[in-house]
Amino acid sequence: MTLSSDENSLDGPLPPVLFPGATSTERRKLAELKAAGRIRPVGPRLYVSVPEADTAKTLQRTWSTVVTRLFPAAFITHRTALEYRPSPDGEIFINASSTREVKYPGLVLKFIRGPGPRSDDPKFLTIRSSSIPRALLENLSRGRSSESRVLPIEEVERRLEKILHAGGEAELNSVRDSARDIANDFGWKAEFKRLDSLVGTLLGTRRGKVSSAIAQARATGEPFDASCLERMQLLFADLRSPIAAVTDSFTAVDHVKNKAFFEAYFSNYIEGTTFEVSEAEEIIFDNKLPATRPKDAHDIAGTFDIVSNQDEMRRTPNEFQDLIDLLCSRHETMMSHRPEAEPGRFKTEPNRAGDTRFIHPDYVRGTLRKGWELYQGLETGLPRAIFIAFL
Repeated sequence: MTLSSDENSLDGPLPPVLFPGATSTERRKLAELKAAGRIRPVGPRLYVSVPEADTAKTLQRTWSTVVTRLFPAAFITHRTALEYRPSPDGEIFINASSTREVKYPGLVLKFIRGPGPRSDDPKFLTIRSSSIPRALLENLSRGRSSESRVLPIEEVERRLEKILHAGGEAELNSVRDSARDIANDFGWKAEFKRLDSLVGTLLGTRRGKVSSAIAQARATGEPFDASCLERMQLLFADLRSPIAAVTDSFTAVDHVKNKAFFEAYFSNYIEGTTFEVSEAEEIIFDNKLPATRPKDAHDIAGTFDIVSNQDEMRRTPNEFQDLIDLLCSRHETMMSHRPEAEPGRFKTEPNRAGDTRFIHPDYVRGTLRKGWELYQGLETGLPRAIFIAFL
């Protein structure tokens, strides 16, 4: 342990975790701090300066510092090599030549007998950790002795699906190819067989069994965006609470027309299609399209045609396919003068606005279906209206 000039004082600030001194001066200083009650030992070769109530959380947060300082030859494996945090039981899994445990408050370093690092196992701080293909194989080992060291199969499936989502089939096949080489080197035939089956199922090249909802959706050809579903579930929970009744009249023609105008105006405005209000009035009510911006004008007019049609606005989906049909038909009306936008068809290329990446094309239909399932659990009226707009 090396203490700064401030830390050399018995009254100065101290780091949360401290290690055995490398010199006689450092060891003497540790002894003085311990005698003064400013630090206390919490396990082999480790001291803390935090209150006892904070010790477990502190060690869990600083686990990588503890491992790299006390075990400089450590090799991180199994679930730790995928999560890089302690397990729910506070465990960190480390490859070693023998099996043992080193326990601290809230933190257990579990050394597991196994093969050492390969050249493709990456650096982690000053030590090494299993590569993703190797860690996936390690997390597909089965047996009573490996239960705590592996992630639940649902989490392994989610990680494989995430690789497929981010890198496509080529990336997932590359992971499988690397895993095959590792399995051949280490004799992990059973683990690779499980991985190969999961990859084949996600790619749709074989029929296999998967456990997680997102992997099942991928296997059936309708994957969904898990983070989007999480947001929809939060909204669903709020909309299940009582909402004040809203009364609105759709009978007054001017009322409907004025609302539809501003709906068309502002919904295009936020997408970057901006006109002066007077220009938009001429486009919608006088059919006066500016010669320099005919497509922008048709965007506003097309939106107005939809939202000003009371019969159209009263159409609500009774089945999932109804929702798809409504989306496609209304998009076709709005974008009828923009063939490059493929009116009435879902996007085929990823899109973004600034730093926001929108849902991947492969996930659109599956995510809409998940939203539809939530929508059906809401009361008719405003709760469903709010949710379907968000969806």
